[in-house]
Amino acid sequence: MSSPLLLLPTGQDNTPAADVEALAEEVRTTGTEAELHVYPDAVHSLLDRRFEQYQEECVDAWRPMLDFIDSHA
Repeated sequence: MSSPLLLLPTGQDNTPAADVEALAEEVRTTGTEAELHVYPDAVHSLLDRRFEQYQEECVDAWRPMLDFIDSHA
């Protein structure tokens, strides 16, 4: 893998956040950028605006996504 990677796991994903963190570390050992933001209390579909209880996490998750896109465009 040579392309930068952005990971936004949640605590309620099917894949445990710890596994995603381990993947990020493994990717970094190859010299590839792996940016990680964990949302421990959010559901998998946290960016679905119908989940008003995760609004803070949604807003927070958009920032690194937009920054990531801008910095790698």
